[in-house]
Amino acid sequence: MSKSSDHRPLNIYFSNLSPQKLDTAVGWQFSFAKKYKECGIDYMWLVFSSRFDDTFNSLKEQGVHVKIIPPDCTRGFRLISFLLRFIAEKRVDVFHMHFIYMWHAIILIILSKLFLRKTVFIYHKRSPGRFIFNRFNIKKYISPLAILSLLVDQIVCNSDSIVANCHNRGVSRKKTIRIYNGVRIERFDNVLDTEKVRREFNIPSEHKMVSTIKDARPEVSLKDLLYSIPDVLSLYPKTTFLIAGGGIETDKLKELAKKLQIEGNVIFAGIREDVPDIIAESDFTIDPSPVEAFGNVIVESMAGRKPVIAVNAWGPKEIIVHGETGILVEPGNPTDFAPAIIELLSSPEKVKKMGDKGLERAKKFFSAEYMVDNTVNLTMEFLPH
Repeated sequence: MSKSSDHRPLNIYFSNLSPQKLDTAVGWQFSFAKKYKECGIDYMWLVFSSRFDDTFNSLKEQGVHVKIIPPDCTRGFRLISFLLRFIAEKRVDVFHMHFIYMWHAIILIILSKLFLRKTVFIYHKRSPGRFIFNRFNIKKYISPLAILSLLVDQIVCNSDSIVANCHNRGVSRKKTIRIYNGVRIERFDNVLDTEKVRREFNIPSEHKMVSTIKDARPEVSLKDLLYSIPDVLSLYPKTTFLIAGGGIETDKLKELAKKLQIEGNVIFAGIREDVPDIIAESDFTIDPSPVEAFGNVIVESMAGRKPVIAVNAWGPKEIIVHGETGILVEPGNPTDFAPAIIELLSSPEKVKKMGDKGLERAKKFFSAEYMVDNTVNLTMEFLPH
């Protein structure tokens, strides 16, 4: 694919947007657009058509170039065909891929290299999968990820645990790089505890409020948290646990809460768009997932000066400094969160100290600016001077 001398490098950020992450994703795009412009690089956000199309279109007037993929071109070969035409017509230099099926990515790269040749492909891996420890396991060598790694120019992982996962699946160390997800820390600046959420759900003012912001999916293990609550309430009965998020297991969890006779102290708040307010009103938060690839909500809690209890695995063990910014609980079957919850409920001074240190750590390592700078620097390595 030849390029004329007046061609400005074009970088594409393609993602299948999760509606629950709209605010975070839009915030990233403003930062990306500004940074790439400073570097003399054209930038465009490529997204699937969704109920947020009006929001996407409005971003064009604010300096973020957005291209919406038509609804009939979001699957299978229609998607691959659309992306190939788009890459050719726009003469794309660097193509970042997020939340795309690996086989789609493999076919797209093969066809692009055969017929277009010039585009650099960067694949962002943001899910854990399973470790494969046995080097004789054939899945380690014929897995889609291993095949993709032979074709893609770089695999960006959002934690060191994901990097290790890639290596255990046969991916070359040279192909992987770790760039932590970034959170817009300023979104949590000066968010006060107005008791708005407490009033909405009639949470007594004398109750401690402990929040979990997770979708109810099987791998999240919210049931482990529920099993831990009776022991907590036996010592601290004036505690309310608020679970924010939707998910297919919500009804099962409600039934479990009734079975454990804790339904009066557990609130299922559904999908929320006021995460900063929830965190501001919480004493601390809990992330019960044992397979959290990174942990955006953990960083958001830290940005809101609140410590986090999480499982000592995957992303959380890289974000939380145990005993300083939160508490890491060893995984089990089920995992017992009660001792950690009781420890924080019994020491408000410790909670405040951990919250202050958490904010410092979030600003230093997990800000959106830090992520954007690292991503842009990576892009620049693949572009001509």
